[in-house]
Amino acid sequence: MTCNSFNKNKFATPATNSTQVEKRGSVYYSPMSEELWKAIEDDDLSEVQRLIAKGAIVNSLIYSYQSDYGDGATTPLNLSISLTHNEIAFYLLDQGAEIEAFIEGADAPMFDAVFANNLEIAKWLLGKGAGVNRREDDSEHSEVPLHAAAESGHLEMIKLLVDKGADLNAASGWYGWTALHLAVTGGHNATVAFLLDAGADLNLRDKNGNIPLDLAIEKGLTKIALILRVHSAKQCSHPLQAIYEVVTILY
Repeated sequence: MTCNSFNKNKFATPATNSTQVEKRGSVYYSPMSEELWKAIEDDDLSEVQRLIAKGAIVNSLIYSYQSDYGDGATTPLNLSISLTHNEIAFYLLDQGAEIEAFIEGADAPMFDAVFANNLEIAKWLLGKGAGVNRREDDSEHSEVPLHAAAESGHLEMIKLLVDKGADLNAASGWYGWTALHLAVTGGHNATVAFLLDAGADLNLRDKNGNIPLDLAIEKGLTKIALILRVHSAKQCSHPLQAIYEVVTILY
């Protein structure tokens, strides 16, 4: 995440009494950070409520020194959504947790809902105005929620995003892949079929000039290649083209 989009006044109002916000560089951490992390991880709503009442800040970062990858940092809302501890997530939302703004070191909550395949939270966030085509961050390699869902093959999540207006052909990531490219490389047959039926463009090329079919053939994904070629044939004017495409790939 970038520092330019981090608003310390919005996300880290200093706590009162003896509790203070901890600043490391440009990042503001919540007081009682480790305690709050543990309470959310343990799905302990009453402890989360106690810590918030005591001065832990909803819209700031929390961290865990016990992370397997070093000091992990995220927001209370992000963590609760990722763990599908939805009762805590809804409590934090009721306490004013941000659903859209960037906080350095953490994704927008919609991405955590998609990664965790947390449909209940995703529906709530979208209903409250979370952007269905919101970029992960402002870098050139950022993604939109549909990319994450397609890569994971979360079909019901994909249906929800598409129903809410997700851009089927948005290109992002290091390779310029669309959701269809990602579903193909992930080997998600049903997802590929759904995206095609929903109107995904199977002729868009990534940064290396590959259309989704090229990737399917490269990876030896015969069934997906067949799905793509038959769908392509359906767009042709001649009724025998589909049969020709099937025979071509099978033989």
